[in-house]
Amino acid sequence: MSMIRLELSNRDYNTIAEALLESALDWEHAADELGRLHQFCVRTEDPAYETKLARLDREQCCHRRLARRRRAVLERLQKQKEAESC
Repeated sequence: MSMIRLELSNRDYNTIAEALLESALDWEHAADELGRLHQFCVRTEDPAYETKLARLDREQCCHRRLARRRRAVLERLQKQKEAESC
């Protein structure tokens, strides 16, 4: 995969970094909420929740993956910015 280098002003960098961080936090919060819903479903011990639990697990995993991706992009952006300032 080839790398794309962006020339960003400090303002652009801050805006993008803030958006990535907010997005990651939103996905992490959604994953936490799914975890709480999962715990509720487990406590009810209703067999009807079995398929819902599996779906909740998949969704929570997906949300956490999306958050990790946002944080990875943010980290790469920060490294690029640091390298440019040296």
